[in-house]
Amino acid sequence: MKYILPLIFIFYVIVLSFFSRGEFPDSEFNNSYFPYLSERPLTEDGFYSLKIAWNIGTGKGITYNYNQSTTGFQPLYVFLLSMFAFIISGLGGDKITFLRLVILFSGLTALLLSFSFYQFTKQFEKKEHHKTLLILIFLLVLFNFKLLLNLFNGLETGIYLTFLALSMILTKKITEQKKNLSRIFLFGFVLGLTVLARIDFMLIAVTVLFTLLFTGALSKKEFVLILIIIFFTVLPWLYFILVTQGSIIPSSASVQTGFTSVEFSYRIDQFFYSMFSNYLPWLHSGQTQSIIIYLAALIFIGYLFRFQKVFVKKFFQIPVIKYWSTGIIIISAVYLAFASQPYFFFRYLSVNMLIAIPFLALLILNLLLNRLKKFKYTFISIVLFVFFINTGYYFHYPKQVTSLALRTAFLEENNFFNKKVGMAQSGISGYFFDNVINLDGKVNNNALNAIKGNYLYNYIARENISILIEWKEWFDNLPSSDLKRNWQISDNLIKDNKTLVMIKK
Repeated sequence: MKYILPLIFIFYVIVLSFFSRGEFPDSEFNNSYFPYLSERPLTEDGFYSLKIAWNIGTGKGITYNYNQSTTGFQPLYVFLLSMFAFIISGLGGDKITFLRLVILFSGLTALLLSFSFYQFTKQFEKKEHHKTLLILIFLLVLFNFKLLLNLFNGLETGIYLTFLALSMILTKKITEQKKNLSRIFLFGFVLGLTVLARIDFMLIAVTVLFTLLFTGALSKKEFVLILIIIFFTVLPWLYFILVTQGSIIPSSASVQTGFTSVEFSYRIDQFFYSMFSNYLPWLHSGQTQSIIIYLAALIFIGYLFRFQKVFVKKFFQIPVIKYWSTGIIIISAVYLAFASQPYFFFRYLSVNMLIAIPFLALLILNLLLNRLKKFKYTFISIVLFVFFINTGYYFHYPKQVTSLALRTAFLEENNFFNKKVGMAQSGISGYFFDNVINLDGKVNNNALNAIKGNYLYNYIARENISILIEWKEWFDNLPSSDLKRNWQISDNLIKDNKTLVMIKK
């Protein structure tokens, strides 16, 4: 079974990669049993990173469209993908081929993440239980639909979680005083790479390092040495950001950080939904049905309190778990306070998987140890059944096409190839069309400065943008008098009832 499960997963990833549709959606409803590559599993935010990786790999530099230098991405992931883009383009492949390879790479990342979690978790169990533990890790990682959504979205989550797991393995070695100078250097370097995987990891890293210092696991000299190694590992990236935009905060971080007008109750709802989801791996209700997750979480918490208090106490007394839990709790609270949009929580809070996967693997292992083989195989079958029900419905059941994916077909049908097109949400369209300019600042620092300075319309005029495509409410941010005087609504519409197309007169 320990070989069959990864083979099943690999087979499914290959099928999803090669049979997903490469053309643009020709209607608002997908009647096919495979998704459009422009819609899923890769997401709007993921396409920003993929376009930058493609540009780097094809020799256009660290740019978005129109050769605009950008800092709106996580460097480790993007530079890794740029190597694939270089190979694909060198062999005559196109952007669609690159997307198929990205899906395959996401599957490989999921496998690496599984083995990283296994290497960490097996240290807490007897050797004779390792085979069953590996199977459970496969079920918790490879056949966890919610985790799959985060691993296959075109973003850095899979690489990030893998480096987090490696960092935890090294942390455990240090807490056991199994350290020497080379291991200290390795620990600092891996932490630095993890910062490059996601810049906000720096908060977790500092928390863990201070905890190791205060508990005596690290000496002051070792503590300082690790910080220096992290600094020099990250320094080239910080220097690039500073030179490119005059600050050390990437443009994407500025856009995705800050208070919004979103209702506080909705913010709390999405936060706890995302937190609890990490500990309910095979239950997926969608973000609009969070009450189901709440009920399941209450039942699970009640079960732990009633029957597993000893296990829970023992687990969270493990030094490495305590130290990393502290850092994860702190950064989760920071996300709650400062993430600009609650829908980011589902991805951001997947960092809690770092604790949830070992916790659940060891808990379920204890429950299965004295069970009959038939019971164990039934359990595995149920997990696989639930996984493929979820993937079948989400990826392979005919359904409405998202409005952001419809924009690609609209641009193609109307031959908008040589005119500058402005979009706030330009991820998907900007990946396929080089004439699309980002207007929300994620990958365009000039647009970000214009938004902050309240002169976005002047920026649009200065850039000679002749077509604006965005959801209707976005246009409320622009001066209505200037829009009426200089722009007109296009006769051709995107058939989603919420996107407006305006043409410059």
